[in-house]
This record gives sequence, C-alpha cells and structure tokens, in this order.
Amino acid sequence: VGTLSGVINTASGASLGVGAFPATHIVDFTAAPILPSGGTVRLTFNTAGFDTSPANANVNVVNWTVNGTAVPLLQTDVSASGQQVTLRNSGARLPAGRHVISVGNIVNSSVAGPNTLSVRFLTAGGALEAGPTDSSPFTTMSSPLASGATTLSSNVASATNVTYTIRFGTTLNFPR
Repeated sequence: VGTLSGVINTASGASLGVGAFPATHIVDFTAAPILPSGGTVRLTFNTAGFDTSPANANVNVVNWTVNGTAVPLLQTDVSASGQQVTLRNSGARLPAGRHVISVGNIVNSSVAGPNTLSVRFLTAGGALEAGPTDSSPFTTMSSPLASGATTLSSNVASATNVTYTIRFGTTLNFPR
C-alpha cells in the first residue's frame, strides 16, 4: 500500500459558515503511488453534517492538477453520497506527486469548529491503494454573519461621523 501525505483542505466561500450554502474545498496532498486508469480518489468529510448528496448539492470538480499539470476534467467521473466524494480517473494513469483538487458545491449544514477530511486511493477493482490519510484540521464557524452583526453609532438623521460596525468571522487556511 502506498502513502498519502501532507493533506491540507482549504475551504472557501459559504462553508466557512454553517448553513445550506455550497462552497469549494481545495484538497492538496502528495501521493507516492500512481493513480491507475479506472482508479479513484475518495474524499471523506470526517464530521457528520457535511453533505455531498446530489439532492442537496451538485458536487463538481472545479480543477485538478498533478505536479502542476492539469488533469483533463473530461477524464474525471464524479460521484457523491453522504460525506464522500469519489473521483474516478477514466483517462491515462496519473503520476505520483502533488495533487491539488478543487471540489465545488460541498454543503456544511450543521458543523462548526475544527473538521478534517480523509483521502484514499483505490484501484479500479476497489482495493485500497493508499491512505486513508486525514487532513490537518480546517475550521468552520457557526455563522458567517452573527445575529445582530451590524450596528450604527447614531441613527439621528443629522449626525456626523457616524460609525457603522459590521461584526463577522472568518477562517484563513494558508496553502503550503
């Protein structure tokens, strides 16, 4: 069995907050084995509440590179169910090295706080090729904008130097 290492997941868009809003997840890792034609990469969100089900999201691969070279998206079959996204390589084998996969329309309906996902490679026959390997924790918030998030220092019509305050949270995950 090969190895997967350095798994980092960076969430962008609405999934920084909890709710039925889709977001893109950029999964970055290094794979020692090749990914054969017909082989799959399986991404599993390890915390209940992430939903990739087709009824709730139209999960898609936005971009996939291996060692900086784009993988033709026409050779990538995507399926999703529950907390798993499976990417099947229907083209030529992919070399060992650094993979960066951007998966769109993932919904985080109920989970705030640190989360992880796991990555595994499977052969065309479904046997484990590498992994599962967990990502470093990524954080989501209970809400991108909290209730009562905006205030005015004065709401008098003739007031000057009025301060408008917007409270929000954000999470920054820096790619390597």
